[in-house]
Amino acid sequence: MKKFLSMLLAVLMIATMALGMVSASAEEPAKTSSTAWLLYFASNHEKDQANFPWWPQHQRVDQPSSETGVEATNAEVTGPGKYTVGLKFNWQKAEGAIQFNLILNDAEVLFPGYYVDITEIRVNGTPIEVKENMYGAYHDDPNAGMVSIYNSYWDPFFEPSATGPANHRAFDGTVEDASYLIINPDDIVAGDTIEVDFIVAAEAGAAPEELGAMPYVVPEIEEPAPYTGPTADAHLYYQAGGWWPETNGTLGDSTTVTITGDGHYTLTAYFMDQGGWTPQGNGAEKLILVVSDGNAEGSVMDGKYLGISDIRVNGVSIDFGSVAYGPTGYDNGVIFDANDDYAILYDAWMAANQPGVPWGHETWDGTEGTTSAVNPDDLVSVNSIEVDFFVTSSQNVIPAKENTGIWYNSNTVGLAGLSLKDLGIAEDWHNIVPVDLTQTGWQRFTLVGADAHEIGDAYVAVNNGAVTVQFVYAGGSTARLLEHSQCIKWFTSLDEITVDALTSTEGGLTSADAVSVQKDLGGASVAFLSINNKVTWRDPIDGNGNSLPRYWRNHPTWVAYRDQLMTMLPVAE
Repeated sequence: MKKFLSMLLAVLMIATMALGMVSASAEEPAKTSSTAWLLYFASNHEKDQANFPWWPQHQRVDQPSSETGVEATNAEVTGPGKYTVGLKFNWQKAEGAIQFNLILNDAEVLFPGYYVDITEIRVNGTPIEVKENMYGAYHDDPNAGMVSIYNSYWDPFFEPSATGPANHRAFDGTVEDASYLIINPDDIVAGDTIEVDFIVAAEAGAAPEELGAMPYVVPEIEEPAPYTGPTADAHLYYQAGGWWPETNGTLGDSTTVTITGDGHYTLTAYFMDQGGWTPQGNGAEKLILVVSDGNAEGSVMDGKYLGISDIRVNGVSIDFGSVAYGPTGYDNGVIFDANDDYAILYDAWMAANQPGVPWGHETWDGTEGTTSAVNPDDLVSVNSIEVDFFVTSSQNVIPAKENTGIWYNSNTVGLAGLSLKDLGIAEDWHNIVPVDLTQTGWQRFTLVGADAHEIGDAYVAVNNGAVTVQFVYAGGSTARLLEHSQCIKWFTSLDEITVDALTSTEGGLTSADAVSVQKDLGGASVAFLSINNKVTWRDPIDGNGNSLPRYWRNHPTWVAYRDQLMTMLPVAE
């Protein structure tokens, strides 16, 4: 009985594993591209078998370089086009060849009857002589395609049979002039790199067109108008306990910010490296925020209040009391002059001898200020002191942080195009655009975020029978933007398009997926594209205050654009 139960358990485990494998396989998306790679065995072994046991070599598409010292550069073949694959030899240089094949995994299934023609082979960047090749099924995997570059094991008087490539064909149509020995292996000498350029064509003699570079044209972001009004510069003055170090240039310094009006600002006092050591501030005699010419005639600070929002010591916030702000009224020749304003965060002498608020000073919120808002005991082993402050025209009102902007969290990014309402399908704003599939090249379509902002572009590449989509968002590397997911969908009939089809992400493709015009889109000349990406972004899009262009759907420009798209729709019979 125990033996029977053990056998039954083993059978159940195997069945469960098999079901899991079937389920996992069913979830995998259909493969749409063929991985091209180079199979290579050097002839070093034949020359010196003791030192070269069949290497260098590369014999699997995913073989790691840690095994052989050979780094492979593969190519994803999505249809007709020009491609390059290569090998880089790190441990041992390539010499000659015993076997040298270009393999295209699954190509005979994905692209049956297609042609492959090698246009150039380079060793260490220098082209070598190449004869006409033939292309057919790979003898070790009939689903894969292969070009034999050199194979010393095949009969020199090769006839199409089980000993060589089946269903072989030549791009120029003359198989008799082609060969499976298309190079002289002696041309591979001291090879650090081998590169192979090849084309894939749907018809014999029909070379694929050039796709060309992506036309990077993204919506222009709106530059803020330059400020031309009055300004005032602010900085921090600090003296440690014992009067040294200090931020007047004696082993210490302060950043400077230019105040242009109401808003939020940050200053930093720090101590400078002195040949490998940096003096640290301990305690304080003075910590003062100075606004140069703050009370000069016509100053930007006229009638304004200044408040402190945060003080950080070595990046950590500390407690502080109410800080008043106002004119200095005299020139001491060190910290400020008679035209300056200042906010005393701490002054040891004033805290002991004149604790009241200086004449003419006010707090931003009307509270009673102090000349000892900071506890000097919190200023220990100081490398940096950061002070966030704001300027406001209205007492007791903190200005909005304009540079924070509005965050659009995980919003939909789609296309500026024809809505389902435009198409008479449904009362819905989700859009599609018709795409011309008859011309090799790039087509650009504007991306719209939250149906309110022009946030970038979708670039559709029609590349000799294959279609891919790339996204370029506004703001470039400085953008405050995060793409969470992509959902690309293609339709060949308006009857297939519904609200559920456009809003559901099930079955959606990404930029990494190529679509075959023939196999996936039924050879359509026009197909309909839908984008349903999820993106978080901020407006303004960067830290410089640049705003995204607003998308006004009813602007005459966009109305005319939709009218043009409508001309591409199929005519009802």
